[in-house]
Amino acid sequence: PHDIDFTPDGLYYCVSCEFSNEVRILKVSNDSLVASIHTGSFPQELELSADTSAPYLFVTCMYDTTDPGTRGSVTVMNYKTHQWIKNIKTNMAEPHGIAVDDEKGLVYVANRNLTGPLPHHSTSCGGRIGFVSFIDIKTLTPLAEKIEVAKDPYSISVRP
Repeated sequence: PHDIDFTPDGLYYCVSCEFSNEVRILKVSNDSLVASIHTGSFPQELELSADTSAPYLFVTCMYDTTDPGTRGSVTVMNYKTHQWIKNIKTNMAEPHGIAVDDEKGLVYVANRNLTGPLPHHSTSCGGRIGFVSFIDIKTLTPLAEKIEVAKDPYSISVRP
């Protein structure tokens, strides 16, 4: 297991499982397994939308290489029906941190930059910059824009 997050109703908790490439959903009242849902390779951080019209669980999968030339994806599943929806390949590499902003309808993904441009400014840590990429919650599509951040971004959060 890597990360644990509770559904907004508090009845279930979700666990990302790195070795088996899945998320397990368990019932809080008795820790019984409700569902195992396949993800991309090496699932890491979990984030749930509290929007009842979009009951999505987003999972960063750092080493998913199902598409040639890419490394990483975000798996989306419905935490109420326990169904896999899709793997989103965005303009990112090795995504790790993830945050949902239900108010703005966006998912923020902290990720590395393995093959993109070198930074336009000098850094003390050297190497390539990282990025925050965006996913539209309503369409489940990545946005073209991204924000430049320091090398190796690990986590991200949203404040109201």
